[in-house]
Amino acid sequence: MVGIASGLSVIHKLNRAGKTSGKKLYGRHGDLRATNILWFKKRPGCTDANGILLIADLGLAKLHGFESRSNDVDAVFPLTYSPPRRPGERINRAFDIWGLGCLFLEFGTYAICGDQAIEEFSRLRGYDDPRGEFTTDCFYSIDHTTVRPSVNEWVLNLKKKPRCSPVFLDLLDLIMSQMIRVQAHERSSAQTIYRKLNVMYKKAQSDPQYLLGNYEMSLQQDQPALFKIGTHHSPFI
Repeated sequence: MVGIASGLSVIHKLNRAGKTSGKKLYGRHGDLRATNILWFKKRPGCTDANGILLIADLGLAKLHGFESRSNDVDAVFPLTYSPPRRPGERINRAFDIWGLGCLFLEFGTYAICGDQAIEEFSRLRGYDDPRGEFTTDCFYSIDHTTVRPSVNEWVLNLKKKPRCSPVFLDLLDLIMSQMIRVQAHERSSAQTIYRKLNVMYKKAQSDPQYLLGNYEMSLQQDQPALFKIGTHHSPFI
């Protein structure tokens, strides 16, 4: 997760100049979801024996100069991970933060409860859509004003699970307080998310109680593969 947030922060604030104008370019991904996070066993510069996760599929990505980085109104986002949006609302990099928060919440669900819980979580979100046969599993209400009740309830239930150690409690709080926020201006930047995850990672490295809590398990026990396969970082974050 640390590496994914770091990668998104690079996309959001490319530290290079345009070839002709000399202006700095700012980007957004636009299609963050689990199928666009790819695992590579080997990659140049990767020293982790478990391989590395990389953000892929920049098909919806765009680059903008400073003055136009929030002016796109025509962007299309995948429905499940799309943020709440009013007609004509300007698109900015905070839209990626919402999608990343949804993705990280599924990561946390997988680590705490296993892969079948992700499908259950999706099904419960669908129950919050009252429109009948064709329901959606996005994370916000159909009127775009709130986070779906099933999402808040799901997080509360995750926090009660035996495997929800202090590091996962901090992760869930970060997701809900700074990423999955209906108001775009309340979402933190990718750089801030990266820094906070990195602090959690370093603490988990040095403090077994923070990493494992009271749940008695060994680091050698089978863990969900998505968290074993890191990004140069912890098997859990």
